[in-house]
This record gives sequence, C-alpha cells and structure tokens, in this order.
Amino acid sequence: MSLPYGRAINPISGTNWEGVGVEPDISVPANDALDVAHMEALKGLLENETDKRKLFTLEWGIAGINARINPVDLSVEEKTRFEGIYGPRKVWFENSVYHYQRGDGPTFDLTYMGDNRFMIEDLDYFRIQFSDIKNGKANKLNGQYAQGRVDNNARTDSYVKK
Repeated sequence: MSLPYGRAINPISGTNWEGVGVEPDISVPANDALDVAHMEALKGLLENETDKRKLFTLEWGIAGINARINPVDLSVEEKTRFEGIYGPRKVWFENSVYHYQRGDGPTFDLTYMGDNRFMIEDLDYFRIQFSDIKNGKANKLNGQYAQGRVDNNARTDSYVKK
C-alpha cells in the first residue's frame, strides 16, 4: 500500500485545489458544459481546416450546438409562417412548438435556429429551412442533410389537418 504524503501548492496563491476545484477557462452553467466544450473543440478544428466538406461538417455541428444552448424565440409572425403541407411533409405549430412529419412517419419537435431554419434534436443529420416567403407564408421547404445534400418541396396546402 502507498499513501500520498505530498501536497501541490500554488506558489502565487499559497493554496491548492483540494476541496475547491479548478476554475474553468469558460464559465457556463453545468447543464451546458458538455455542449460548450464540444462546440469549442469544433471551433478549434474549424480554425485550420481547408477541406470544404470538413468545413461544412464542422459548421453544421457548431450551428446545432449553438441552437441548443442559445435558443432563438419565434416572432409572432413566425409562429404561423411555416405551417403547411409541403409535398409529403407536414409542419404545424401546436402547444408553443413546431412539429414535423414526413408521410406517415414519426412526428418530431422542431427547434428554431433563426433565419427560417429548424433542427430536429433526434435527427442530427437533418435540418429544415423554409424559403420563398410571400404574404407572410413560406412556400418552399428545403430539407438539408449533414452531407450537404438538399431536397426541396413546394407548399401544396396552406394548412395542416390535425
């Protein structure tokens, strides 16, 4: 058996971290610590990256984490702007949350990222961005994928039957 008998002492403060801990470089709420650490690591990788595909992937990850830790509120107009049927896709606003469904598939809650863009927490490889805004309504839904692929659906109905 070996028992430690040394103690590290900071020469400037005359103290050590035992029972006190170490002050983090970035002070954030504990619930956000992992997300912030992940985002900072991605930003560090982004600084020296030149490959366009890798840049896209890093920026995709940073935007998703940022949306989680810095949620964007919807304006009054935005609360109904995106509701509709877009080809096989349905989007509706209910109980203060936008919902998304493709065909008869599962329903997902959407997280607003700003700039007419949403992410789905359970599908980190897929996002939605609305475009062609006329008379306060979006007329096109653009499905965006983490690999860079985009598919588009025009609005086919102005409301969603719930």
